[in-house]
Amino acid sequence: EAQRIEDFLYAYNISTDNIDEVQELQFDYSDWFGKVGTIHKRIDYIGNDYVCVENTVYDTQGYLADARAQKVEAEAEAAGRAEKTLRTLPIDNMASVDGITISDLAGDNGRLAMESAISDLMKSPGNNMIVDIDEESQSKNFALYRKTGHWFLKGRIDIDKQGQLPHMDFNLNLIPPSNMVAYDALQIPWKEVKDKLPHALDIYTSPNKEMAIVLTDSEIIIYAIENNALANGPLAKYPLQKGSSIIMAEWATNDYVPRWKRSFLKNNETVEVDPIR
Repeated sequence: EAQRIEDFLYAYNISTDNIDEVQELQFDYSDWFGKVGTIHKRIDYIGNDYVCVENTVYDTQGYLADARAQKVEAEAEAAGRAEKTLRTLPIDNMASVDGITISDLAGDNGRLAMESAISDLMKSPGNNMIVDIDEESQSKNFALYRKTGHWFLKGRIDIDKQGQLPHMDFNLNLIPPSNMVAYDALQIPWKEVKDKLPHALDIYTSPNKEMAIVLTDSEIIIYAIENNALANGPLAKYPLQKGSSIIMAEWATNDYVPRWKRSFLKNNETVEVDPIR
């Protein structure tokens, strides 16, 4: 039997469900039966109802042994021969291969935004190689991404479907619906953040307008918000491992704070990180 390595995601209720039973129920391998290759899923965003992932698919061309399959995968990755697609998955069906369409998420507005963006892309000089677009597959090739302190939607085109040519990402002129991103307000203008911290990559501000979390390539920096601006000095800094990224932002106030803390300590492996003062 051909060797396959797949990443599968699943969700379960930590207070009531048995994890082994959930895995057995949600892992449906039928979509991949008979296919040879590997698929890696990188989580880009997690919300209350949806998860956005990037799928990287390597074709191992029928190699049976683990070592040979891994060798072919490494060669394919080094040469850029990998199909990379975006997918948005419902939380209650995270094991899905294809995910939802942009119309499932945002109706006709979503479909029109995708069609308009692709039309503009094809009109650009140098993009005449885009000749064959599968509408059904393309309608699923989208996800959220972060920019200037907000969540935005983007689509992706894999030009040749084989990973031989680089994929192209494009912005979708569509505000993420509230069931995807419930809170996305920025209490401090992005320009002011960059003026104060030129190395800032992103910022999250709390709904009560009291706290800001600034992300750089090496640190998470916490600031108080004073007079609608970052305070003069940070409250704390926490180191980030190289390549780290934020995939979820949830704010809690009042008695929800200790409730969230108890839940994390009870149900997760946690590591305390000493702040850099």
